Amino acid sequence: MSDSTLRALLTQARQLRDAGTPFVLATILSTEGSTYRKAGASMIIGADGSSAGMLGGGSFEVELAAQAQPVLQTGDSLVLSCDMPSPRDTDPGQTWQRDGTARILLQRFAPDNQYQPLTDLMRTVAQSKSAVLACVIESEDESLPAGTSFLCGVESPTPLPDALADDIQATAAAAMESGAPLLVNQYTGAGEAELFYL
Repeated sequence: MSDSTLRALLTQARQLRDAGTPFVLATILSTEGSTYRKAGASMIIGADGSSAGMLGGGSFEVELAAQAQPVLQTGDSLVLSCDMPSPRDTDPGQTWQRDGTARILLQRFAPDNQYQPLTDLMRTVAQSKSAVLACVIESEDESLPAGTSFLCGVESPTPLPDALADDIQATAAAAMESGAPLLVNQYTGAGEAELFYL
């Protein structure tokens, strides 16, 4: 995600946070075939109907907003496998040709979780510091449920689990150095967990 895109998303997130409005962050974890956006691309879907960013455009965004509703209501993260528009399709008024798929994470941020770790990510970006957001996608470890997120490279609002602390920091450093998102499986000591680093 480019710096300008990240800042635009965080500006929208800050406005929703300041208004006390819950929202869903939709992030592409991985893609297959030809897709409009690639891994790491994100958009915000607000409970008030607002949105920022774009993952596919047209009817795809309408479908994604509908899928975000149960996440907004329950707070439980959701991973979807979606057909995606082709980058050849540029007119949102036309029927999308879908020849690729994407795995997309939907996460809810709201007053009850203090919009973390996005609040600390906003502060980090405002201070021109670098950080990596690590999020648990799937987990066999009950103490590390899906949706748990860590901000790496700066002090995280969520303490790193002892069994994974070194692995998370090392993988976050690799993601920061490469500038590309990483999707990896890591062993927690009580099972395997899949984490996404952005």
